Amino acid sequence: RAAIQAEIKLPDGRLLHAFVGHFNLLRSRDSQLQEIKYLAKQMKPYEDFLGVFMADANMTYQEGKDNTDALRTSGFLIAPSIKGIDQIWTSKPFSGKTKAGSAIPSELTSGVSDHRPSVVVITIPAVDEGQGDGCRLDP
Repeated sequence: RAAIQAEIKLPDGRLLHAFVGHFNLLRSRDSQLQEIKYLAKQMKPYEDFLGVFMADANMTYQEGKDNTDALRTSGFLIAPSIKGIDQIWTSKPFSGKTKAGSAIPSELTSGVSDHRPSVVVITIPAVDEGQGDGCRLDP
């Protein structure tokens, strides 16, 4: 249940590596931490490419310090505008390119979620804007 991974081809041919997760509240803390460590290991190769991780983490960054520290080993960065139990992390090329988005109206999420989702706007950097090799075409 931890996560799914997808590659999204952008109009310019680059790939956006997307990870989506929903952490289980009912699992033991140790079990959840092991899931997150595994996920971070899967994300790590994409830290210098275009990548995003989005999750209903069922924890805030502060409450789940061990889990947050484990996710940091992926090399991805916490989107600065996120608060609450949703988490969005981006790879290094997106550093400084995220901002809070408009809230989703509550009537659109009523009955389908136990909380209102977080929204972040991520600007895709141009090929020549990248840090390191993060904005080149994937091999």
